[in-house]
Amino acid sequence: MKKNVEEKKMTLEEYEEKYSRPQNVKLTKTLLYSFMSGVGIVVGTCLFLVVLKIYDINLYAGYIATAVAVIIFIFAYLRPILKIINTKYFITNVDSSNARKAQKHNKMLREEIADKMIDLKAKTEGVGFYSDELIGKLAIARTTKNDKELKNVLTNIYNKDVKPACNKMINEYALKVGFTTAISQSERLDSLFVSVYELQLIKNIVFMYGYRPSDAKLLKIYRTVIVNSLTAYGVNTATKGFGAGVVKTLGKGIEGIPILGQAIGTVIDSTYPTNVGIGGEPFYLVFKDDWIGDSEIVVGELNEAYPIHHLESHGRNEGTNTVYKVAMWGSVRTGIPKEQLFSGKRFSVEYAPVPGELSRKAGTVR
Repeated sequence: MKKNVEEKKMTLEEYEEKYSRPQNVKLTKTLLYSFMSGVGIVVGTCLFLVVLKIYDINLYAGYIATAVAVIIFIFAYLRPILKIINTKYFITNVDSSNARKAQKHNKMLREEIADKMIDLKAKTEGVGFYSDELIGKLAIARTTKNDKELKNVLTNIYNKDVKPACNKMINEYALKVGFTTAISQSERLDSLFVSVYELQLIKNIVFMYGYRPSDAKLLKIYRTVIVNSLTAYGVNTATKGFGAGVVKTLGKGIEGIPILGQAIGTVIDSTYPTNVGIGGEPFYLVFKDDWIGDSEIVVGELNEAYPIHHLESHGRNEGTNTVYKVAMWGSVRTGIPKEQLFSGKRFSVEYAPVPGELSRKAGTVR
């Protein structure tokens, strides 16, 4: 007797899972690996061009440069790329078909992140971006298996510890790129430095958070790296002639660092700040001339809307530029939009605040 087997019909959610999501995931991964390869091509091409130039100068120096270039490619490109891609990420694209799987995955990832933070704090010295108090609460939440408290403590750690540390790191990387590209005077080296520094920045921010952005969001970040690197290669004369601006005027690739940092922070946490100098956090202004005096207040093109306070007695000379450590002045706690600090913006001195007892020098003779 012939047995008729009726084909089991799928639900709409199962149909979408089978035919839509896998294609999207496959396309996203393909694009992600394409952009990752694109970054590798930029780094490899820059190294090749530098080595080729050294070969023209001296054959034996070219042999040494080739070996050094291979080492740089491995440690400056392959190593951070692999560390980033092998870091887990939270499943945020949740529907009825994967809700239970996503809940289980995200819970396990939270626990892994908590364990790594606790272990890092216990076994290392000088790691100051996780506070002892919050790590202690995190350990209690893990011991008692209180998932709700674990979520709350991790949120506090990200808001109070990780975000300020990431902001500081972004500023530091911006300065490094600026100084390096200002000194190099080579488009190839500029593009190489920008790519390498930005990959390191992504890797370090991902490490501090304990998880990476999803594939779809990560490919946008790598696209930003490629754009910044190509921009650094092609705008050698674009920044000449500008007399004022933030640290970005130091080098061609430096403008991309805060933008990249913002991109990483945005995809990791939608509340990542877009202003500079939030809550009185210091930042740096760079000018071609040494013209800001002791503790003076300067304003940009919006005049008194965003007063900026020079925190030191004088600027620091870096090549032909002068770097000033500054912070927002008065009641402005939300910082200043980064667009108001782009290269080419004009600034002027308003006044020099003097303490009531007149015991402290401020200002300068003009």
